[in-house]
Amino acid sequence: MMRPRTCFALTLALVLTWGCGEGLGYTQSATAAGLRSRWGNGAIIRFSFNQNFAPNNNNDLVKAAVGDAVRTLAAAMPLAAGVPAVRFEEAGNTAVNRSGFDCVNMITFTDTNPEDQLPSGVIAVANTFFSLTAGTVQCGTQVINVAAGQIVDADMVFNNRARFSTAIQADGVHDIQGIAMHEAGHWLGLNHTGIQAAAMSPYGDTGEFPSRRLRTDDIASLRNVYGASGGTISGRITTAAGAAVKGAHVVATDMTTGVTTVSAVSEQDGGYRIGGLPAGSYGVFVEPLDGPVRLSHVPEPFG
Repeated sequence: MMRPRTCFALTLALVLTWGCGEGLGYTQSATAAGLRSRWGNGAIIRFSFNQNFAPNNNNDLVKAAVGDAVRTLAAAMPLAAGVPAVRFEEAGNTAVNRSGFDCVNMITFTDTNPEDQLPSGVIAVANTFFSLTAGTVQCGTQVINVAAGQIVDADMVFNNRARFSTAIQADGVHDIQGIAMHEAGHWLGLNHTGIQAAAMSPYGDTGEFPSRRLRTDDIASLRNVYGASGGTISGRITTAAGAAVKGAHVVATDMTTGVTTVSAVSEQDGGYRIGGLPAGSYGVFVEPLDGPVRLSHVPEPFG
C-alpha cells in the first residue's frame, strides 16, 4: 500500500506563516498569495535532535542516517559567491520536543504538540517558518533581519506511531535516511514532484520510501530555488477552446536519452515554468494529475 505524505499549515501571526513542503512540481513552497520561501544565501541550518530519538533505534545510527541525508542535499546545493547557498550543521541534542517558531531547528520522533500528532499514513512532516514581509522578526532571543519569504526556522516531525529503521531494506519499517532527505528538501523550500523516482516524490511504502538519491528533478529544483544558472522552459497550458488549465503535470523529457528529467505544475492561469535545467534538447509533455499524485495533493496557488 502506498502511503501519502502530508503536512499542515497554520498562520501564527501577521508576520509568520507555518508553511510546509506539501505540494507538487519541483517549485518552491508558496502561500496562497504566491510568496516563495527560501533561506537567505549563506544561511546555516543548525539542526538538533530531540533527546528521545527514534524508538528501538541506536542514537548514533539515527544521527549518522540524518547526517548522510543532509550531506547529500548539501553536495547538490548551488554556490553563492563561491560557497554553498545553504549549509547544514548538527547542533547536538535538545530538550525541545514541540514543533514551533523558536529558532531551534528540531528533529523529533516524539513531538508533544497535539497539533503535530500525525494520523496513520502520514509518515513525517516538515514545518518551515518564514516571514511574509521584509523587516525584522523576533526569534527566541534573536532579532533577525529578513526578506519576504525568508525561512528562519524549520522542524522535522516523524510519526511516533510508525516504525523506523536506519536499514533501508528492513521489513515493515520506514527508512530514516530517505525520509530525512525528503523532509530536509522541504526545509529548503522544495515541493513534491510527480516524478516517482525522485527524492521529493510524495509516495512510497515500508522498506523503500523514499529514495536516498537525488535525481535530476531534485537537483534542478535546488538550482531553481537558489538562483543557479540553467535553462528554463516556460509556457501556458490551455484547452482547445483557449481556457487556462491549472494543475496540469508538465514534464520535460531529454530528447537524447528519452529520460523524464524535470516536472512542474501549471498555475491558475495555465502558466508553468521549469528552471535550473542542464543543457540539452527537451520535449515537453502534459498529463492530468489522475494518480498516484492527484490535484488534491497540490496546495494554493494551484488547487
